[in-house]
Amino acid sequence: MPAGLIESWWNVTVGAALMIGLPIIVLSGGFDAARIAFALFGLAIMVALELVFLRKLVQRIVGRRALRAERDDD
Repeated sequence: MPAGLIESWWNVTVGAALMIGLPIIVLSGGFDAARIAFALFGLAIMVALELVFLRKLVQRIVGRRALRAERDDD
């Protein structure tokens, strides 16, 4: 898992590119049943990973805001 905010943004960006690109790459070779199934399976995995990455990014942003608010209160 990413260690910081920049790494979290990187994961979200690359995950989104793969989520779009994987089915396109797989289906560029044809539209037979095996390729469609593989593209759908890959898409499902990428969507699940993207949700995890987005959740981690939001947690990091909220944590930074809370830390900044705590620092400003002092």
